[in-house]
Amino acid sequence: MSTLKPVAACLFLIFSGHAMAANTVQQVQEGTDNEVVIEQFNGDGNLAEQTQSGTRNHSVISQDGSDNTAYIEQAGEQNQAKVDQVGNLNSASIEQVDYDNLGEITQLGDGNQAVLWQGQQGEPYLTNGSTAVLYQEGNNNSVKVDQIWYSNNLTVSSIGDNNDVQVTQGGSSDIDVAQVGNDNIANIVHQAAGAGSVMSLEQTGNGNVANMRQTGGARANPGSAALRQKGDNNRADIVQIGHFNEVDFSQEGNGNELDVVQGGERIVFTGSSTGDFNRAEIDQGASDAYLELTQVGSENVAKVDQDAYQGEAQISQTGMANHVTLMQASSAIALSASVMQNGSGNQATIIQR
Repeated sequence: MSTLKPVAACLFLIFSGHAMAANTVQQVQEGTDNEVVIEQFNGDGNLAEQTQSGTRNHSVISQDGSDNTAYIEQAGEQNQAKVDQVGNLNSASIEQVDYDNLGEITQLGDGNQAVLWQGQQGEPYLTNGSTAVLYQEGNNNSVKVDQIWYSNNLTVSSIGDNNDVQVTQGGSSDIDVAQVGNDNIANIVHQAAGAGSVMSLEQTGNGNVANMRQTGGARANPGSAALRQKGDNNRADIVQIGHFNEVDFSQEGNGNELDVVQGGERIVFTGSSTGDFNRAEIDQGASDAYLELTQVGSENVAKVDQDAYQGEAQISQTGMANHVTLMQASSAIALSASVMQNGSGNQATIIQR
């Protein structure tokens, strides 16, 4: 182990293994009291590159395997970054600006890719106090994260093969993504200036797809979205536009589909779908609307359009190939509807004006 301690920086390099000469380290520091630790074990062809400017930044790179690449760049104050790679052909990159940000990437397996960006170049003090922890276990998984603004909290866990996660945060929010299985896809976007929003996604199985988007403004909380998918080839699209809206839904089975659009304030959608090839299309465009949906069975379809202020609806489908269409028009206030289908091939259409 060799140690270099210049006046304004600390650098620790650790090499182990007979092929040490084939590994590469590149390190540049400018500023005061910055520190970097680089460890390379049991392999060759690894590249670790680290650049820091500012004050009291800290970064760690650990590589165990061959042909791994790790890159960390930090500019600002008191940022912390860590990359831990065990396996082969993994790639990880962390870039952070401003201050008090924390970024961690852990990769176990082969061929995984992770990119984390926290900050907004040329706009100091817009990103601080954010945390991102990314975990990949398996092969050929990918994750890409962009965070700006402040006080973002993100956790991503991907276990399996060929999973993909992309997250963009533009406001103060908490996001949690967990995938277990193969070929799952998650796209998460949060664009709002208000603090306190929460987004949660759990996918267990294979070939599941989830797209979730929150958009708000005027420093108001856009709300919360929680989605759970268990099985194979399920798909969900959730869009929330407005303030204090809520989605909480579970899909368990195979081939289920969910489409939700919320545009307003204090809108709630909750429920579950258990079975195969169920479908739900939900459009809530009026404030203070409430909808609860339960689907048990296969090939059930529910289409709901709530445009009435304070509209309320409960829908229950049990069986196979049941269909319900519900519309609550914008010209009315405080409409209420309840639909229960039990059996097979039932159809119901309800229009309230």
